[in-house]
Amino acid sequence: MSVRDLDTHRSMPVSNWRICFDQQGRGTQTITLESGRTCTGSLEARFEGDRMVTRAPRCEGPRFWFVRSEQHCTRVSDAEAHCVERDLEGPWQGQDTAESTFRR
Repeated sequence: MSVRDLDTHRSMPVSNWRICFDQQGRGTQTITLESGRTCTGSLEARFEGDRMVTRAPRCEGPRFWFVRSEQHCTRVSDAEAHCVERDLEGPWQGQDTAESTFRR
């Protein structure tokens, strides 16, 4: 997966995206770019039938931040989920902007 710098429009590959949440759906996310830059922020998760939906405010870190977003994830197996991201702010607001696979 890659994210795009809103100022330069340069693609920045993501090496790791960690999502953790408790039984009430409150949690955190940490996004690490291949360059080593990271951002950390809160998120909320809920289940809608067989899908998990997460909403997150801006994920912020030094010299890197990630727009408010929503992920719609479908379980592929006991260890894997396929997710589609929708930006909630910025030039691609309301659009599905990326697909990713999360592994346990």
